[in-house]
Amino acid sequence: MVVGITSSIACGKSLVSNYLKQKNYKVIDSDLISHNVLLLKEVKEQLIKLFSNDIISNNEIDRKKLGSIIFNDKNKKELLSKTVFPYILNEIKNQINQYSNNKIIFLDAPLLIEYNILYLVNKDNGGKVLLMNTYKELFTTEVGINAYKTFFKIIQENNDGITFDLDINKYK
Repeated sequence: MVVGITSSIACGKSLVSNYLKQKNYKVIDSDLISHNVLLLKEVKEQLIKLFSNDIISNNEIDRKKLGSIIFNDKNKKELLSKTVFPYILNEIKNQINQYSNNKIIFLDAPLLIEYNILYLVNKDNGGKVLLMNTYKELFTTEVGINAYKTFFKIIQENNDGITFDLDINKYK
């Protein structure tokens, strides 16, 4: 079963993914994949053709420079996506196949819905899409220091917006 984890920025995907990794679940990290795709020679060459050598620092794609070029230009942002997304998707599929013997695989993909790749979450096999929401609660530690506890809530995507608990232990 593939379980997709998605949300907007700063909602706890990394927190949940790191927790799952610590519990020895397979987590496919699409952000890490996208960073690694920029290291591929063919991708680098394509991006230089599209955006010039100005995006290169230390013989690698400088993500900050690339970001400054595409940030306010919808067409350039779309060009970047069309160039790198096939490589990202291919690697996600490779990892799903690589881990196919696992009962459960988590796919941490912030743009799971936006990039229309929900089909990777095999719902026929019990797969789910989890939308993450987080909130923080201020508390005082035993020694009197203020700190934040981060909690996360997992919500199943459906028409009712029903909250559910995913018992991941039964998939080990």
